[in-house]
Amino acid sequence: MKIGIFLFLFSWSTSFGQSTDPDVTFLKGKSPVRLSFTLLPSVTSFRNQSPFVWTGLFGQVSWNQFVVESQIFLNHNQSFSIKNPPLLINLPAQGTIANPSSIVNPPNSLDFQFPLSLGAKWTSGQFSLAGSMALLSKKTVIQNPQIINLEENIYSVSWKPENKSAVSGIFSFSGSWNLNLLTFTAGVNGLTVPFSSKTDTSYQMKPKLSPLFGIVFGTNGIQAEAKWMSSRLGFSIKSKESLQVFGDVRPEIKLGYETGTSRFSWKRAGFELSLPLTRIITLVTAGDWVFGNKQSLSDQNFRDFLTLQAANQKPILAASTLSIGFTFSFDASERNIPVRLMDSRFYQSSVYTAKRSFYTYNPVGTVDLYNTSEDPAEFELVIRSKNKLASYQSGKVTLAPSELKSVPVFLYLPDTSLSGIPVNDQMEVSAETENLQKRLTTFPITVYDRNSWDGDTYSLKYFLSTQDPDLLSFSKSAYLSALNDSEADSSLNPSLKILERFLSEAGEKLRYIPDPTTTFVTDRVQYPAETLRRRSGDCEDLVVFAATSLMTVGFNCAVVDIRPKLPEKIPAPTAASGSIGHVFLLVDTQIPVVQAGHTGLGEFQFVTRRNKTGEFTIWIPIETTILSEGFKKAFTEGVRQYYDEVIVNSGVEKGHVQIYDL
Repeated sequence: MKIGIFLFLFSWSTSFGQSTDPDVTFLKGKSPVRLSFTLLPSVTSFRNQSPFVWTGLFGQVSWNQFVVESQIFLNHNQSFSIKNPPLLINLPAQGTIANPSSIVNPPNSLDFQFPLSLGAKWTSGQFSLAGSMALLSKKTVIQNPQIINLEENIYSVSWKPENKSAVSGIFSFSGSWNLNLLTFTAGVNGLTVPFSSKTDTSYQMKPKLSPLFGIVFGTNGIQAEAKWMSSRLGFSIKSKESLQVFGDVRPEIKLGYETGTSRFSWKRAGFELSLPLTRIITLVTAGDWVFGNKQSLSDQNFRDFLTLQAANQKPILAASTLSIGFTFSFDASERNIPVRLMDSRFYQSSVYTAKRSFYTYNPVGTVDLYNTSEDPAEFELVIRSKNKLASYQSGKVTLAPSELKSVPVFLYLPDTSLSGIPVNDQMEVSAETENLQKRLTTFPITVYDRNSWDGDTYSLKYFLSTQDPDLLSFSKSAYLSALNDSEADSSLNPSLKILERFLSEAGEKLRYIPDPTTTFVTDRVQYPAETLRRRSGDCEDLVVFAATSLMTVGFNCAVVDIRPKLPEKIPAPTAASGSIGHVFLLVDTQIPVVQAGHTGLGEFQFVTRRNKTGEFTIWIPIETTILSEGFKKAFTEGVRQYYDEVIVNSGVEKGHVQIYDL
């Protein structure tokens, strides 16, 4: 049987990302009492058909733990004209047809639509339950031939149309489990319940009962989703407020792809862009393309098509759709986030890219927040920067009724490639739910590039990079050379022999370049790989390089910082030995202190310290700026400085000498 198709679609619908299909992001989240609806005029063009205009309407109401969505589809119909097979008429031997030239074999017709769709979701803690129902209405017209005996052996053929209709509901149910960054969803789709008393079996439109699975990963305003249900596999990615255009306007962008996995295959790609214009109005644009089903509809795959289409409210035949409209959002209870800022304190006005991990785990400030309502308040604390150089999004913050709480503020810094010139930025702190945002305060910061150093000797640890492949190769090669070299001083302990040869190998051809003498220049520190390539550096560069090389092959290190007392906020630059400020290295020989008498070292040539395992071991001082002149000279100078500054001048007790483990 050949099937000819005439397809017409006029509907109230929604854009690519707003279908009420029970996917894993369906009705996600909760908010105070809130109403929103979307009006979306669209243009659709099916293959070999003229474009036509349609309009979509989408509504949502949310309250506390409950969310209800609805879609009303008016004349959302797909109409098919189905050719009947040739009519075979058996007449008596002498019988004739009275009007043979006027016999026309009219086609049957099928018209179906989804006039209404409803969904609801309930959330409690990490778990949520969701359900949806799509109403399917089907009408068919079957042309039945009528053979009428006009008189003896003379017959007339006519056609009597038989109209049939049926209404059914297609239900889906799912449960979700949220694990902070991941949300897992499982459920069932395609449960069909007949609503009409008469059953139309002419062209079956009953989806197969099938499981549905989904997973969502979301972080820093990006949400990625994968789902499988009703013989289709879908992927999407959504960026929410991670982009910024026209000042503070932050659009939401969603890209999606879907493919059919049954005998009747199709592919769908689409996008959706939501651009807030005001607090109430959002501009929505969307595109949707169905392609990949190049096969013509035959008797068999038409049945497959109907089964799959019954589980998809959007057409799965080749089509292109472009949409533009508006979303209107209203807070029905006229409520805002019931949080008031009572006080704020920010400790870091200068932010250094090298210390990214420090700002992630150490607060840059605190905000004191007060719940002004008689109900618990839940929200997230969000920080954005004008130049996108820093950001932060907390987990859920909960305030009991009338509670005052001090909330720490952290920062996340991407590894941006700044030009070396500090960049001033403005940070905005806000309390946010999924649908509400309340600006709390702002604070300025200056962001420095990855090589800038804040002058704090403890911060040198953030320039260590023991996993750098170039450093790993260099250090392991030098260490193997030290193990195989037997020319070291025989008076030294074997562990000291290895350390001597390793540092001699690592420091060979290293050239020391002094720091600027001014105290008002932000110092810069090279990463070890940079020093390895340049074979030169200043005091901190060589300390960082030597420490990284040693730590790569298992030696613990500490840095000794010698600085005079200066007024607050005036840094003392480090330079060569004997200058106003200086740093050098302490290296753990890994020799237990009980074996000190067997090392060949004098009483003031080593330091007894606890290592990271709590064991007392022997540490030796190394002056890295002269390491290129040999281990013995660097060791001798390091011993002299430690003896003069720490022992003779009591630098640690007086506060002008600090020792930091790396």
